[in-house]
Amino acid sequence: MSGVDTSQLALEAREEGIAEVVKLLQQPEDLAKLPELLLEYENRLNANNAAVSSLVQSQVEAARRGLELLDKSHRHVLKLRTCMDKIHELCEECSNLIDNHEKIRLLSQTHANLTKVLAETKDIIDLPDRAETVMELMEADTANILPAYEALTVLEGIAENAKAAWKRNVKAKDHDMTSMMRYIERVKDVVAEFEGLLWDHLYDYEDLAQSSPTLLVDCLRVIEVQERLDRQLARTKMEGLPPKKWKQRLMDMLKEHVEAKFERLTELAETCGVANKTIKYTAAGDIIMDDRRDYMGNLVAVRLMSAQTGKESIITDEAALAALDITEEEVFEEDEWLNEATDELYTIQADLADAYDYVAPCFPPKYNIFETLFFMYHLQVAIVIDAIGCKAKSLSTKGALRVMEFVRKYMETLRGLGVEEALVRLPVSPNADPDMPPGLDLLMDSYIQRMETTVTSWYNNILVVDLQYEPKPGPNGTLRTPGVTDFFRIMNEEIEIIRSMDDHGEVMYQTTLMALRIMRGFQAAQTKVISARDKALSFEMYCALLNNNVECHDQSLEFVEDAQGQLEEGYREKLDVEDVCRGFLDVARVAAQRCVETMFNDPGMSTHIKALYSPGDWLAGKTTATILATVADYMADVQKFVEASFVKRVAEAALEELVRRCANMYVAGIPPVTDALVARMRQDEQDVQGYFEGLLKADKMLRHMGLLGDLRVLVSGNSVEAVAASYANLLAVYPALTVEVMARVQEARGAFGGWEKKHVKDVMALCKDKYAAAQKAKAQAAAGARKEEPKKGGWFSRG
Repeated sequence: MSGVDTSQLALEAREEGIAEVVKLLQQPEDLAKLPELLLEYENRLNANNAAVSSLVQSQVEAARRGLELLDKSHRHVLKLRTCMDKIHELCEECSNLIDNHEKIRLLSQTHANLTKVLAETKDIIDLPDRAETVMELMEADTANILPAYEALTVLEGIAENAKAAWKRNVKAKDHDMTSMMRYIERVKDVVAEFEGLLWDHLYDYEDLAQSSPTLLVDCLRVIEVQERLDRQLARTKMEGLPPKKWKQRLMDMLKEHVEAKFERLTELAETCGVANKTIKYTAAGDIIMDDRRDYMGNLVAVRLMSAQTGKESIITDEAALAALDITEEEVFEEDEWLNEATDELYTIQADLADAYDYVAPCFPPKYNIFETLFFMYHLQVAIVIDAIGCKAKSLSTKGALRVMEFVRKYMETLRGLGVEEALVRLPVSPNADPDMPPGLDLLMDSYIQRMETTVTSWYNNILVVDLQYEPKPGPNGTLRTPGVTDFFRIMNEEIEIIRSMDDHGEVMYQTTLMALRIMRGFQAAQTKVISARDKALSFEMYCALLNNNVECHDQSLEFVEDAQGQLEEGYREKLDVEDVCRGFLDVARVAAQRCVETMFNDPGMSTHIKALYSPGDWLAGKTTATILATVADYMADVQKFVEASFVKRVAEAALEELVRRCANMYVAGIPPVTDALVARMRQDEQDVQGYFEGLLKADKMLRHMGLLGDLRVLVSGNSVEAVAASYANLLAVYPALTVEVMARVQEARGAFGGWEKKHVKDVMALCKDKYAAAQKAKAQAAAGARKEEPKKGGWFSRG
């Protein structure tokens, strides 16, 4: 556009602007808008100037880029022209080499092979440096053990491949490969050094699991990678790289590590009971604690402990020292041996728990490493306990308890670690004698037998002491001896020993069984003393023993309840406690019977008993009255001396004995049957019943009184059936009432009450049948009373 056109356009724009301003300012009041219009004008002017500047700038930038592209295109054109010239020159040169093409190909192949050989040779020469660099990397930071292993594996593969290639392609007689083999051997040395470090770390797996678990995990990852490599090598059958079998080596190493850990403990267990200390003592039995000698070996001072007072003293007097007759003796110091053995055992128990907490999480789950370690530890613990158990007789009761306490805590630890209950029990030791019980059973048997023997001796002494002194009345007037308190104090002390071990399983169960056996033994010992006929006791002593056993029954229930409360549920069901506790009541009944026998063996009582069914005082009622008065005197003492709960049982026993003696006295004499005899027998029944009905319940009293009535019917019954029924009732209680005795009774009756011979014949026939039936039933009952002996179970079993 020309300058004239631009000026014209500017003029037209100016005129249009003036016209627009005139339109806006036609009225006088429009002048007030002038400042606002000026401001709007300036804003629009600035905006237009900015738009124009931006447009100019963009056009300038576009022009610059265009010039740059143009320059670049020019350079490419020149380069293309140069290349075309070079191509032209090469084409001319190649046309001259067509005749030497085969030589050029051979030369090119030779050059390529030489380059390859030089590169491989350089790699082989670099192998030792690269291997050492890898080792330096690992030594600088053990966290690099896995990358170091992978790098060394690659280098080892390169070395073995090169070695195999040389063997295939190079004739040894034409080439000396010693220098090259040194490079490969150096790689092997570095690999061996790495393996040594790796296995050193793995041997310290317990410490690593706590101090550096990441390193242990990396070491195990190396084992895993090598296992995969072994499988790959087995498939490819690559020569020179046999499988390393590191996983199996790891398992063997763990086994050796565990066995080494138990080696000292096993040796220590074998020395149980072997002398481990030398003691010195004088002829008086004083223990020499320490002595000091001069350079000639002569005593100059002795510190000794008195055997009588236990006090220590120091002797320096030459004459006193010269008079000492010192003896040396090798002894087994149990506490010292036990402290060392149990410390080792508890340390190993803690190691197994650490293996669960720290070691197992580091190993791959498929290894089941805790189960593997558990079986290794468990077998070794069984070997140690078996060795100790085989020498259980060398240990004291306290020592056996300490070993069993470890076994219990060890088993509880295993249960806490999730070991199945079937595996918790110690396995059979491979060193065990197949003809002998396991060592733990021997240990338990030794402890139980000793305690049973000891307590048995104690209660026998208690019985001897009890019988030496007259019983004394207690606060309520009943007679007692102190033996019961002492017996159950001893029993509770034994349970307390096991309770202090915090055991609720096999040890407590076997101890409770021992306690029950001791209770049975105590009952048997008391029964033997009470039943002895050659050495009768006083009436008061029988009453005291009766009370003792009633109290024993109560205390045994408390004892058993407490013991059962200490046992786990599976063991409680296997205890038969009711029969044992009831056994004390059976002893009390024996004592009650002896009270009654003492009562009826009283000389005055015996005289009147013998007078029964005789003419004179008995027919007048004096004999029976005297007997009942004597019984009443004794029963008054019974009510005073015997526990109230057992008075009725003594009264029942007295009634039973009175009825039995009445029957015996009648059979012994069998007087002729008269009206006076029958009337007196009936009156005796009433008198006896009148006295005992104040002491016994009606049903129990009538059961015994019925026998007196049967005796009366037997001698004076009005019918054959009644007499036969009375005979059957009496025969069930008095087996000595044979058919021959019954014949004498019938003969003494004669014709009393219109009794005829045919009645006698019929009665005797029925009595013979009933006697035969009674004998047959007795034989069958005796055959059915045979019982099988219970089988003994194993120790520490939950079955």
